[in-house]
Amino acid sequence: VRKLLPEIEQNIERLQNVVAQSEIPRVDIGPHCSKPYDCVYQEKCWAHLPEKSVFDFPAIHKEVWDFYRQGITELTDPRFGPFQGTQAKRLEAVRSKKRWVDKPQIKEQLSSWQWPLLYLDFETISPAIPRYAGSHPHEQVPFQFSATLQKKRGGEVEKIDFLHEVESDPRPTLIRALCDIVDKGRCIVAYYKAFEGGVMERLAEGIGGRDAGVLLAAVRRLVDPLPIIRSAVYDPAFGDSFSIKSVAPAILGAEASYGAMDVGDGSAAQRAFMELIDPQLSPKRRAQLRQALLQYCRKDVDVMQSLVDWLFTQLD
Repeated sequence: VRKLLPEIEQNIERLQNVVAQSEIPRVDIGPHCSKPYDCVYQEKCWAHLPEKSVFDFPAIHKEVWDFYRQGITELTDPRFGPFQGTQAKRLEAVRSKKRWVDKPQIKEQLSSWQWPLLYLDFETISPAIPRYAGSHPHEQVPFQFSATLQKKRGGEVEKIDFLHEVESDPRPTLIRALCDIVDKGRCIVAYYKAFEGGVMERLAEGIGGRDAGVLLAAVRRLVDPLPIIRSAVYDPAFGDSFSIKSVAPAILGAEASYGAMDVGDGSAAQRAFMELIDPQLSPKRRAQLRQALLQYCRKDVDVMQSLVDWLFTQLD
């Protein structure tokens, strides 16, 4: 921080000069619009693009700017491409406005999954200044999880929810609650399992002993629907994103949308948690936040389970 302090005055002077200009700076869009973060003026600066543009096509990364510089912005432009394999199937889906599904590949990837399935999702806090002993800046420290246990396909489900609600370090009580359930699933399902796996590995590093072994064994049993969807499913409504918030409404319908929720994304969950653990919070507000957090994490797990159910129906 001290090393960076001298730059602040220079940045202020530079930004004041920009603000004082009588005209908007004439700078074309480019990779700088998202580095290091998405610019808040993208909606204005990108207004010349069609509603669905080449920027809404997945997994082309730096190549998209090559297309843009050639004046190719429409997904229907015959110059867009050519692509091979999965990308060709995705482009065909966009242009035909029909979902592409590779059922044999779904079957192959699901063949290794074993019941019972335990669906699992964490919510974490990642403060720049470490809040808890043994954590480091921006470490993802879990304060909440939701899980659903299903013993067989189409069978009844058991739902488990955990939320830490006080100022103390949430990890000790969360670890105990987690170790009580993870052995129930032969496979543990997490959408983008690298995140859930990373959370459990860091928890295991901090505790050692039997509980660490339980958590590390659970990491080895993680399975992930995201790679299956990436490689075998594409709906034009996905756009360029395979996040659960893009995929679920496209596959499952409006009931899978997060739009009307009081807590609707991970950042909102972090803010809600920080407010929840304030000892001065009123009981009424505490109850509202608690309910909103439980609903959000539960939504993630319920939507994930519904997506997996949908994947299994493709085998029928």
